[in-house]
Amino acid sequence: MAYKPEAISTTAYLAAAKQAGADHVMTKPFEREELLEAVESLLKNLH
Repeated sequence: MAYKPEAISTTAYLAAAKQAGADHVMTKPFEREELLEAVESLLKNLH
């Protein structure tokens, strides 16, 4: 069965990603600032 982006809602996708252990999930399109904030947050959590 091929992946069909329209087959899963954004809410279900985000819930599945969190359940799978994702630290942060972004959906497209995203803003540059959102990406930078996510990277900064992840880097802070490394220390």
